[in-house]
Amino acid sequence: MILAFLAIGLAAVYLAGLYIDIYFPEYYIESDADVADTCRLVAAMRALDSMRNCIFEDQDPLAQFLAGESHMEQIKAESEHINPTPRDLNPLTMRTIAIDERIFESTSWKGDGVNYPASIQQVVMIGAGMDSRPYRLYLPTVHWFEVDMPEVIALKKRILSSVPVDMKHIVEASNLKSHSYIEMNLKLQLDQLLPNLVEKGFDPTAPALFVAEGLFMYLTVTDVRRLLSALPQVRGSKVVASVVTATARKALTNPIIAGALDLLNVTKSHKIAALWKNDALSLRWGNAYHPWRLDYEVNIGLESLKKSGISLPKFKAFWLPHVKRAGENIVELLV
Repeated sequence: MILAFLAIGLAAVYLAGLYIDIYFPEYYIESDADVADTCRLVAAMRALDSMRNCIFEDQDPLAQFLAGESHMEQIKAESEHINPTPRDLNPLTMRTIAIDERIFESTSWKGDGVNYPASIQQVVMIGAGMDSRPYRLYLPTVHWFEVDMPEVIALKKRILSSVPVDMKHIVEASNLKSHSYIEMNLKLQLDQLLPNLVEKGFDPTAPALFVAEGLFMYLTVTDVRRLLSALPQVRGSKVVASVVTATARKALTNPIIAGALDLLNVTKSHKIAALWKNDALSLRWGNAYHPWRLDYEVNIGLESLKKSGISLPKFKAFWLPHVKRAGENIVELLV
């Protein structure tokens, strides 16, 4: 009976793997401390890809410090099961690349602001975690705002203040025009988001790019709508977010697949999926994006990104990763 269950489970995992990549970090989100831990594991994935021979090589030198030694060791051990070949790119790194490109596209100058849309010069990272974009992306005219819980931002500041001497120049980069932290609990203080941003120099009358990476799936459809409604809807503004695909959510919450993954013990993706409260399909059906409108959606698998017309100029396609279709999409919302 057990062997039959295992055989069925393995077959289900294989079939699911034809459509989605199953790798998510091994963690549970039960407290604020777990959120900080989660951020460091995601940074460890970026760091691993930044250090090895793949298209993200040398792109995120701060990631290993933001991750920390213990989280790096954990991700290295887990990646041996999921991405055994050095050139196998982690799907969360592909998510990073895809969002990087949307930021570059949104902040590049396009016109005079009257006859053609001007570039966005305000980027708000909602649930920024251990993101390093303000330091690694060369966008000297952009004002960056990082929004996250006080304990996450405090940890990040401590880490960045103690990086090795040869990394100090990255943290203190002269091209960084402006960078502000907003410490708050979005669920409890959502009505204070805009006032807190304005206090730090945010211009509510100018267009802005709001980035929500790895956030929406942990909110209810109603909470996503509340969050988006709280953002200033200025002409030219955008929201770029990652959302879990309906296929990934359905597969990873399937009892047979969950049982097989428990027996294989190579990933805890199904335990993470149990925490997901929506997917790309339910967000659309639930009108979660109102009052914004969905303008763009693409899967984060690099082949999908290439077919969508994203040029990925910083990441020349001398090699394509094994993941053709991953478990997350990138959506872009307009006013």
